[in-house]
Amino acid sequence: MHLSQLIEFIGHFMGAVLQLILIMMMARRREKEQSEKVFFSLVAAIFIWHAGNFVTTFSELLTGQRIIIIGLVWDTAATLSMGFVPPLLIHALLGFLEKAPKNFFSRWRYAVLFAAYAPLPFFWSTPLRLIKHPELPRAENLLLVTQMFHYWVIVALAAASYMCYVLSKISRDEIQRRFYVSLMRMLVSILALMTLTHVFYFKSIPVLGAYFLAACALAPMFPAIIFSYFILRYNYMEYVLKRSLFYALASIFVVGVYVLIIRRIGDFVEQVVNVDFRIVEAILVIGLIMLIEPLREKFQAIFNLLFFPERRYYHLVFTELSQRLSSLQGIEVGRLLRYVANSVQAAMRLTNCRIVLFRPEGDRLVVDEASSPLPSNEIDAITRYFRSTHSRSVSLWQAPDPALVREMKVLDAALVLPIYRDGHLAGILSLGESTQYGDLYEGEIEMLSILLNHLITATANTRLMRDKLEMERRMLASEKWMSLGRLSGQIAHEVKNPLSSIKAITHVMREELAPDTQFHKDLSIVEDEIDKLTGVVNQLLHKARSTTQEERVADLRDVIESITGVLRTEASQNNIVISTDFSEGLPRIKADPVILREIVFNLMHNGLQSMAVRSAGDRPVTDQPAASGGDLHVSVTYPAPGTGDGAPSVLIAVRDTGPGIPAEALPKIFEPFYTTKEGGTGLGLWIVREKVTEMGGQISVESDGGTTVKVTIPIEPKTMASGDALP
Repeated sequence: MHLSQLIEFIGHFMGAVLQLILIMMMARRREKEQSEKVFFSLVAAIFIWHAGNFVTTFSELLTGQRIIIIGLVWDTAATLSMGFVPPLLIHALLGFLEKAPKNFFSRWRYAVLFAAYAPLPFFWSTPLRLIKHPELPRAENLLLVTQMFHYWVIVALAAASYMCYVLSKISRDEIQRRFYVSLMRMLVSILALMTLTHVFYFKSIPVLGAYFLAACALAPMFPAIIFSYFILRYNYMEYVLKRSLFYALASIFVVGVYVLIIRRIGDFVEQVVNVDFRIVEAILVIGLIMLIEPLREKFQAIFNLLFFPERRYYHLVFTELSQRLSSLQGIEVGRLLRYVANSVQAAMRLTNCRIVLFRPEGDRLVVDEASSPLPSNEIDAITRYFRSTHSRSVSLWQAPDPALVREMKVLDAALVLPIYRDGHLAGILSLGESTQYGDLYEGEIEMLSILLNHLITATANTRLMRDKLEMERRMLASEKWMSLGRLSGQIAHEVKNPLSSIKAITHVMREELAPDTQFHKDLSIVEDEIDKLTGVVNQLLHKARSTTQEERVADLRDVIESITGVLRTEASQNNIVISTDFSEGLPRIKADPVILREIVFNLMHNGLQSMAVRSAGDRPVTDQPAASGGDLHVSVTYPAPGTGDGAPSVLIAVRDTGPGIPAEALPKIFEPFYTTKEGGTGLGLWIVREKVTEMGGQISVESDGGTTVKVTIPIEPKTMASGDALP
């Protein structure tokens, strides 16, 4: 058998198998559109063409002669099917054009269809001739001498190429556009091959002519290869092909090459050189067995490079991410999640990507950290699905539960992957639609799972490092307060006692002088300054005193109302109105009432003093009652605004209508010994902030036409009094 015939034989076999795979895949879809049915018929016609030629050639190889009955059946079927290929190709492309905006082909649909199918009766003489004379050469040789058929095929290929060009221009989807461009190039190549072979008679060239004819006979297989490629890589038209089918096809191709080519080369070598080629074959087989694993890996790499070039890119990106995670440990968890999510989204060309970590809260899992704000924290169906199934992923189209589908749509997720730690669900990775590629394969999911394992380890290490730093910070703070305590003790010994003696002597001297003398006034000033120094020392001693006391229950309403009663006299003297406002269902908290009283008293007294100074300075000397010196309003809000689904908090807001704080002074008001009041120590707000921080709260100041101090204290199981349930 000539080499061109061997190539043709193997090509027909590969073409028949490929078309059979496509037929089986397309047959699984029950509901087909009209264009899909026509396309299915086109694939079936090409399958019959390749299968008929393969069976006929194979029977001749087995028997060494042409079998009449096989030639009668299969050659006739192959010839008839080839006659239908050009009009079916035009019909299928016309069906795809009908879905596009108005164009020439859709307007003249029936005329185009008539022009495509009309020439068919003129070519039925060929299969009829085969039926009458089955002893004639094979179908392809008989068909190829029909010159009019060749011209018809050339015209059909030209029309199909132009239709693919139109489809590529009007297609909005990038993958569809690339498919039609690739198909157009393939059809133009076949058009050029047919023109050179049959119009310019390249088929008559010695030796090369046989290869041109073989290429023309195998030409229907190449558009199917383009279609299979797009299905395999992009799940084109929502079809799915298993890669194992292509591995099996490649294995059959290798076996066919060995039997039909290498074996013949071996027989030729045995005849010419007079050596036993079986020994060479044995050595080659042993070498193949030894190299099968490296060859498999190499073939897999080539396969991925040809069909899935993005997979190699994913592997490089995810490997780099995994390596960087070890160096990024220690940064804030939210930043770490955002970095990984943004990297995955950019690498995989996704519309969105979110990483969500959970923390247990009773029997439920609630959101702890997220790479970006979530549209909703209600993802119970997702967590329930993964906790019950331990699945590796769930796609929007395969979700078994309507609630699961609803939550995935809220997250705008096409695929969700779980993050497990020690066998328990610790988070999820939400992936949006891909802007370039189709569904993820097992390889990509496996790489993402490995990356997520590294991520959850990195976040755990980050939290451990954060806890360690927090512990070290507390230890340093304790050491600082211990140092301050020792310093306070020294101050008490070195300063307070002498101050007491100085004050006593000064007081005795002042009592012995007449009140209207200058020395009496000077000694009064000295005594006042001694009192200020004593106050500074007492505040330092109070702050340095140990706060490890038994937990006590505090009622904010009682604390604030008692402070209001104490300050109301001072407020009325300065014509200041004090008002309070409490939320319903305000819980008691586990805290020292003395500390809470000190915090609120300091804030309210500061507000009174700021308005008293303004009131005293602005009040005219008159016999009429003084106007209001200002308003001091204290409100307690529960839960505090902005806490969302996290731990609820109590917000204490103290607002006065005083002159406010200068903008340049706001950043410094919590610094120790900084004060804007004449005679102030500058320790009040500093002590308040320290005590609020010890309670796990926050304090902030706003000054705009007055001053508002806001204190937020978290209400958690450890700070809420027993019996006070959250509303």
